[in-house]
Amino acid sequence: MALSMDLNNLFKIASDAASMCIIALNDIFDKKCESLHGLIKSVIGAKCESAINIFLNTFRDITNCGLNW
Repeated sequence: MALSMDLNNLFKIASDAASMCIIALNDIFDKKCESLHGLIKSVIGAKCESAINIFLNTFRDITNCGLNW
């Protein structure tokens, strides 16, 4: 039962991470006048990287696999 709850939490985090990346992409299209490189680095880089790191750290904690992400 506990593993099932952990997996549900993991998928929730994955969904949240995907949503953050979609929001970041929408931000890019809203700011057409800024340089694409700068936007990718700041908007997508910060939001998606943070979300993905949270996801990977949670996955590592749940599976306790001890891999270096």
